[in-house]
Amino acid sequence: MCFKNGVFPDLFKKSLIHPIHKGGNRDVVGNYRPISVLPALSKILEKLMNSRLTNYLEKENLISNSQFGFRAGRSTEDAVSSLTEYIVDLLDNKRKCIGIFLDLAKAFDTVSIPILLSKMENIGIRGQSLEIFSDYLTNRTQRVKIGNLTSSDLPVTFGVPQGSVLGPSLFLIYINELCLHTPVNGRIFSFADDTALVYEGETWMEARNNAETGLQKVNGERNPEEVYKDFRAAILQVLGAVEEQSNGGVGAGGIPGEIVGVEPAPPNMMPRSLPQEPSALPVPVAEPLSLPAPVSVEPTRTVTPKASVIRVRGAATTPPLLFVVGGPGSNKAALCQRAAPLRQGWTHFSLGQRLRALADAGGGLGSDGALARAAVSGGSLAPRDLVSKLVRAAVTDSGRSGHGLVLDSYPRDLEQLEAFEKEVCRQSV
Repeated sequence: MCFKNGVFPDLFKKSLIHPIHKGGNRDVVGNYRPISVLPALSKILEKLMNSRLTNYLEKENLISNSQFGFRAGRSTEDAVSSLTEYIVDLLDNKRKCIGIFLDLAKAFDTVSIPILLSKMENIGIRGQSLEIFSDYLTNRTQRVKIGNLTSSDLPVTFGVPQGSVLGPSLFLIYINELCLHTPVNGRIFSFADDTALVYEGETWMEARNNAETGLQKVNGERNPEEVYKDFRAAILQVLGAVEEQSNGGVGAGGIPGEIVGVEPAPPNMMPRSLPQEPSALPVPVAEPLSLPAPVSVEPTRTVTPKASVIRVRGAATTPPLLFVVGGPGSNKAALCQRAAPLRQGWTHFSLGQRLRALADAGGGLGSDGALARAAVSGGSLAPRDLVSKLVRAAVTDSGRSGHGLVLDSYPRDLEQLEAFEKEVCRQSV
């Protein structure tokens, strides 16, 4: 009846979570591993579904040969052996090689169900076959049991069920596009969510260039004009909101610069080909952060968001500020430089460009140029004191003009943002 009607019983979709202590402080939630227990009868039905699914995937050769995980006749030994033989052959032929190893954190828990169902449909799973998988993945609940205490049921809207029979096979479908990637001058090896990318070259520089180009393709690099269009739309949207609120806007407790929120590009500006939910690839499309106002900052907390726009209310004595933060390769400096002049009077300051300019200029021991050069050449972060000095100068110059400032590559974390509020904003009150 289940296969005929495309229905998976709701009673089989309830999981019981048992937190198992891994070690360390028992008061820290992160020191517990959640073990999911599913109804025994559900696994019988899952085995029937999984048998049909895997037979279809293998018969039609839909799973990449680069994937060694959760497949009959393949093991970790096969993956390691293939990787080792490939590297040894390169070295025997006097080739240079660079390995990039990727591991998705909480891979099974971050699977987007709509994207997974779309991928299944794309590989030919349709009709009632798709309906039963859709029903299997939706309306799931879980509860936590500790000793004799049991929590209430909570819905599970993301991820494939942990401890299930179907989970590994569904995850292979979800991540298969990564494994199908064919690197130029390289190869890919995967075991479930653990992936190794190996790139080769005649010289170390050639191998490095091949690795950087390949990693950009794995990340799903978009056309720069498309990125700029989305980024510009987001920045202009925020610039309008900032100017309207910049006359005397003061945060809670009299602290200028209250964070209002983090906004992605407007949905109507996003390319239709992009999924609206997190991707399964190692570097996914950034989700908007939701920060409360006022902000409660813990000094030890570190956040490294992807390219996003942070909207700030500036006080009357502080120019409106727009922080733009993004990972390496997000092209944020060039995008901000082109977008800022579109708002009359607004200027742009790139911390990264300023540090590189100081490094090129150099200087005596202990000078700003020497500190910047040491950081740039060593591949390390610039000293916080130097960064604060450069940012203060940029804000002061912008304040004299009475217009706003687009500041990219800053802050690097919430601790730095808190220091900025104390050192810059409060001094100008």
